[in-house]
Amino acid sequence: MTFRELVVPSALEVLECVGVEPVAPEPGSTVQELTFEADGRNSVSFSYDVIGRSVRVIWKAGDRTILDIFREGAVRIEFRQDGDDTVVDADFETDSLGGNIEVRVGGEVQVKDKLLFV
Repeated sequence: MTFRELVVPSALEVLECVGVEPVAPEPGSTVQELTFEADGRNSVSFSYDVIGRSVRVIWKAGDRTILDIFREGAVRIEFRQDGDDTVVDADFETDSLGGNIEVRVGGEVQVKDKLLFV
């Protein structure tokens, strides 16, 4: 298996870009997590582990989980603002698969996910 590095912006760059700072959910954890509020009812938690090259997206409506995606093989994560929306874009690559997850949080939540053979 070919080694690939996960490239992510620094915590300060993320904070400056989207106004939310990544935090470790537990002391000593290599996982970083951000939570975005959509419309007062919906929230999206985006977490990533640089060492494990993994990403998790949890979309909740109140206490109910709408979507829970966990994926390994991440190679790039980008955070950006698009108008009133906050966008998180994660690319994935392994020896046989490639893909992308795009999470958009604004007045509503949108998640696009694709994973294809390469």
